[in-house]
Amino acid sequence: MSSKKEKNVEFRYYKVPEGDLVLPLFGDNWRGIYGQKKEPLHFHNLLEIGICVDGKGVMTFTDGKVDYSENTLTIIPRHFPHLTKGEEGTTNYWEYLFFDPEVILQSIYPGDKVFTKSLLNKVNRAANCFHDAQNMEVFKLVRSILDECRNKKEYSNEVIRGLLLALVVSIARENESEGEFHEKTGYTNLEHITVALDYIHNNFKDDISVKMLANECGLSETHFRRVFKDSVGMSPIEYITLVRIENANELIRTTRYSMSEVAYRVGYPTVSTFNRNFKKILGISPFQYRKNIKSYKGVLLDYNVTAKKGWTNIQDKD
Repeated sequence: MSSKKEKNVEFRYYKVPEGDLVLPLFGDNWRGIYGQKKEPLHFHNLLEIGICVDGKGVMTFTDGKVDYSENTLTIIPRHFPHLTKGEEGTTNYWEYLFFDPEVILQSIYPGDKVFTKSLLNKVNRAANCFHDAQNMEVFKLVRSILDECRNKKEYSNEVIRGLLLALVVSIARENESEGEFHEKTGYTNLEHITVALDYIHNNFKDDISVKMLANECGLSETHFRRVFKDSVGMSPIEYITLVRIENANELIRTTRYSMSEVAYRVGYPTVSTFNRNFKKILGISPFQYRKNIKSYKGVLLDYNVTAKKGWTNIQDKD
């Protein structure tokens, strides 16, 4: 009941690029030392799938730990606290996929909410680890998606969409059987506000009030504000701003929309409000950002130590 007993946890926000279905992370930027500095468990807004290509260490979940080594594959639902720590003195190399299973399922089964919800419940049931390619079906699908992302060809998005659907269904089927599951425990505050996190993620373009979010979670507004701040490290309004500005950041990088159009598409009725919030986070105006995107590309959307934009390379962990 008391928030003082809640364990520290860090939130990492990832954004799938506009027009894509998945965010792949691989290459030399992901070769390095994992988790040698003391750091809390963290969670994401997207499903994380990782393959340890080289190295060994320990993966920590809320209900225990599991050793990993070359060819370990991890499947970690969104809002599921975890931590990767390499064996001391060793260099690790991981490759990752981040995506939203709900987006994939809704694009293929737009009218079948019951089926979609059933699959999502199974996918989000727990975290899972496979060792030495135990589940070859899942392993091959993940490898195929990574290869398709690495070697973009004609119709890549269509191929990736089909592979992601097969992967989501395979994960759901696997979670119906016995396996090395890890349940989310000890983070009751986080569990209380996951509905709000999902709502913001899916509806950031709309007018969202804290009272509305509290109602979605079945909490009083006062209690909701406290639980949200304790869990995510920022207020609900700050988190809404973070999501909107990150989406604006993507639109500015990838489109020629006017700033008024960008503002409208991320939920701001006026350009002045959009400009103020953009500068509050990135330290520059959106116009300055567009003029010199390369110089500002590495700027993190970082409110404080417990809520950051997802790592773009292993050095971001330090």
